[in-house]
Amino acid sequence: MKQLTREQLQVWLIVLSVLLGLALVGGLVAVATLRSDIGRLDRQLAGQWEVERVEASSWNEPPPSRPAGSPTGRIEDLAITTDTLTLTVSVRLSGPGDLLFEPPVLRGDRTDYRPTKASLEQARYDFLDLVTAGQAEGVFVFRPAPVDGESLTLVFNPNHQPSDPVAPRWEMVIRN
Repeated sequence: MKQLTREQLQVWLIVLSVLLGLALVGGLVAVATLRSDIGRLDRQLAGQWEVERVEASSWNEPPPSRPAGSPTGRIEDLAITTDTLTLTVSVRLSGPGDLLFEPPVLRGDRTDYRPTKASLEQARYDFLDLVTAGQAEGVFVFRPAPVDGESLTLVFNPNHQPSDPVAPRWEMVIRN
């Protein structure tokens, strides 16, 4: 078997390096094209399904019958797509009380919608600001998306009483 000279070996290494570089560039172009196609399909789906957005609401103050220090809140953002409802909520609470002692539910006309596990875990982390600052903002993602036009109420601690000092039940009307 003929042995390669040092110069021939260097030429082969250069050729292989160039081919590897071209393959890498081709792969990057393919990934970018695929991302572009997925983005286009996503925009087409979003255009096909009406996306509902709601601007920030006013603060939902407690009625006079509720004790001082009861939660108040407002809807910062709401977006409904084909299969999810994303809800951003700002909450104020003074004193003790855990609004996420049990998972909140989005009560609809026909069924209750539950938040995704990931959004609930993040909201629990975000709601720690209630303890230190008295105000927090959390994002909840619900799947599946509610039926269009359905009345919706976000219920914190749905199995408790409003007067519960540890985990008060509290409701926010999202859509009548």
